Amino acid sequence: MSSTSFSNGWKYDVFLNFRGSDTRYGFTGHLYKALCDRKVRTFIDDEELQRGEQITPSLLKAIEESRIFIPVFSKNYASSTFCLDELVHIFACVKEKSRLVLPVFYEVDPSHVRHQRGSYKEALNSHKKRFNDDQEKLQKWRNALSQAANLSGYHFKQGKEEYEYDFIAKIVKEVSQKINRTLLHVADFPVGLEYRMQDVNSLVNIESGGVHMIGIHGVGGVGKSTLARAIYNLIADQFEGYCFLNVREYSMQNGLVHLQKKLLSKTIGEKC
Repeated sequence: MSSTSFSNGWKYDVFLNFRGSDTRYGFTGHLYKALCDRKVRTFIDDEELQRGEQITPSLLKAIEESRIFIPVFSKNYASSTFCLDELVHIFACVKEKSRLVLPVFYEVDPSHVRHQRGSYKEALNSHKKRFNDDQEKLQKWRNALSQAANLSGYHFKQGKEEYEYDFIAKIVKEVSQKINRTLLHVADFPVGLEYRMQDVNSLVNIESGGVHMIGIHGVGGVGKSTLARAIYNLIADQFEGYCFLNVREYSMQNGLVHLQKKLLSKTIGEKC
């Protein structure tokens, strides 16, 4: 885990993963411009890799240096082994540093991505013939697709009474809120904190999709609150609602009812 976990030290705010022939000069191009107009540092690959070429080290590095990933799942997305390889690398980075993935399902049913149906089934069957001697690669692609489709994302479908520019505006708004979130102060000299963060983060297991409660205990002054703030900074972006409350201090000053209202207001975004 790098020191960027404690700061906004990413080179890119957003990395766009997409099938160029499907959406480069349409939806993804419009999304890229909208993000740039809001001063969101966005990486978009300007070159379409040809069959037989490998993903360049610079492209892999761009993924590693990005804070938020937006895979745009379109009809022919899965026919590109490069899109799939990028997606696998994205989730490897997410697992290491707990970053955010915001999937966009553009004119495709999320269940087709999740269970590899329709054009996704056809594409994977085609890859199976080509990579029959590399079942591990095929399984990594399937796992990455399923993992992405299980996340909360955006689904655009023509005729759903929504203009594309309004749909894009919603995505840009969420991204802007995420990258402009004020981080809690952790510590001036967080010596040894990263290792403890790794231990606690391994217990969070966000990918399981369940509800988790983790207790951090110890004598006063050993850094329990410091560790809690660091973990909050690390994973908060992966949730639709989040709140950090010092229960003892806040309840003593304002009472339990006010604390409950504060919690609801922060997590659901409405005044109580």
